[in-house]
Amino acid sequence: MQKLCGLSTSKILPIFTSDGYFDYPFRVSLENEFGVLESIQLRWVMTKRYHKCHNWSMAVLFNNRRIDGIDHEKRVSDHRGHICSGWHRHMWDIGAVDCERKKECLDGFGPFEDFKEFVVAGCTLLHIQLDDEEEANETGYLSFD
Repeated sequence: MQKLCGLSTSKILPIFTSDGYFDYPFRVSLENEFGVLESIQLRWVMTKRYHKCHNWSMAVLFNNRRIDGIDHEKRVSDHRGHICSGWHRHMWDIGAVDCERKKECLDGFGPFEDFKEFVVAGCTLLHIQLDDEEEANETGYLSFD
């Protein structure tokens, strides 16, 4: 699913709070199991607690629950049995109805020279399309293909 964000990369950093938190809500329309369109709200959140990348994270939330995300830990055992240190993705587990336990090591993710590189790489991985052409007029909507 591709998600179109109404923000360009140049407009993301000024939205961060002084304590390094970014929270951007989106209303989306999805078809339910009966074929009826329903409007729901998702949130794209990021943290940048310090300038070092192990303090950065990115996630998509629904009803204040992470449904997809990327963060950094010293030691991760992923769903495939791999053990890694560093970046991993929190993947949706339909059986557990969450993505807190199902993690996947991201061996090729990073390193990053700066936070902007992390944002671009993270958006690519989470299928968030930034509006660098500024065509969405900052409507902040998210559309799914």
